[in-house]
Amino acid sequence: MNQRQSTNSIPKLSANKAAIKLVAMGIGSRMDFKKLNRGEFQGQSRPANIPANPIQYYDGFSSFEEFIEFGEREIRKCDNVLDVINKREMTFQELKAAVRKHNISTVRQWQAAARSGVIEGIYPKNPQNYYAEWAGWNDFLAPRKRFLDFNDARKAAMRLAKQYKLRTSLHWRQLSRAGKRPKNLPAAPDVVYPEFVSWEHWFGRDDGE
Repeated sequence: MNQRQSTNSIPKLSANKAAIKLVAMGIGSRMDFKKLNRGEFQGQSRPANIPANPIQYYDGFSSFEEFIEFGEREIRKCDNVLDVINKREMTFQELKAAVRKHNISTVRQWQAAARSGVIEGIYPKNPQNYYAEWAGWNDFLAPRKRFLDFNDARKAAMRLAKQYKLRTSLHWRQLSRAGKRPKNLPAAPDVVYPEFVSWEHWFGRDDGE
């Protein structure tokens, strides 16, 4: 897709922070805000964490002018105006990196993470409808691990060695051909794992295990 679509899934600022941010951006009237919504206000666009219609979104305001007056009062009391102004939604690459950091590899895991707030920051709950860079879930999510980490894989191989009396690479290949090798263990661990030392070590025969 060539442009972002819905900002509905971006969490919105509280009323006072949204009003402060608009005042700080120079918004002083409904007309200014309409221009901001169109991306035509002094080269600025409406931040995704501010609703398209603050009066409908926030309770207690009967007009846009009242909302701006509220922001003018709040900004005088605010000690961290710059933090409010600079608070922005994460870029696609920032969010993608966070997803990889937390090893979120399925859509279900992403949905759970988005609900629980595991990833800190402002970001859309439906990134596929927001980012122009979106290229599919496979591109966005962390790659699934096909095999166990080396230490866990070696422990499993040692158990198999005791069960099937495995001693050599030939025995391991025969186990694979017989369909008895678990799918999370590679057919060629000596190729897959940089930590691989020897078949004796793989089977736990070099250290008395």
